Amino acid sequence: MIPPSRTELKKIKNSKKLAIKGHSLLKRKRDGLIRKFFELISNYKTLKAKTINDLNLAYERLHIAQGVSGVNRVKGLSFSSNSNLKVNFDVDKIMGVEIQKVSCNDFDVDYNASLIGTSIDVDRVRDNFKKILPNMLKLSEIENTIFRLSQEIIKTKRRVNSLEFIKIPKLEKIEKNIRLQLEEMEREAFIRLKNVKKKIECRAES
Repeated sequence: MIPPSRTELKKIKNSKKLAIKGHSLLKRKRDGLIRKFFELISNYKTLKAKTINDLNLAYERLHIAQGVSGVNRVKGLSFSSNSNLKVNFDVDKIMGVEIQKVSCNDFDVDYNASLIGTSIDVDRVRDNFKKILPNMLKLSEIENTIFRLSQEIIKTKRRVNSLEFIKIPKLEKIEKNIRLQLEEMEREAFIRLKNVKKKIECRAES
């Protein structure tokens, strides 16, 4: 039970003011996260469609290369290949949400075997798959970011709802009760003062 006093009323008013400000900030954060979430969804769909199309083309050319140079020859070259590929992981933030950035260097793929008698389609296949890798890494990054943002949106929504439907109404109710009690106390004090004044006046007249 909160004692009705001007000091407590001031505390409650300050708490309500902070809660309202926090509610406003969280709503803006929630709305910003939702906008970014749908923007990423759109980017993901576009990039995924392009990557799938590129993969289909790469596999078509792989079949051609296998048909011209032979399956075992193409497989042998793939096993003998090496690259200077390096995958980089960095940390970034979107509206306070920590996300992981994934990228790779501009790498090369070389063969530790002779290409004499090998169709040029093998090189084309290699280049096709090489170009696809950065997009696949980007897809994994976006997918992870979407998941993290969705978790933060749920968390932020809960905090917004808690403030809007529980915390702020509770503070408003307490503030109202304290005001009513203070008004009642002031009326009682006024009546007592009035009665004392009447008694003094009666004694003065007698």
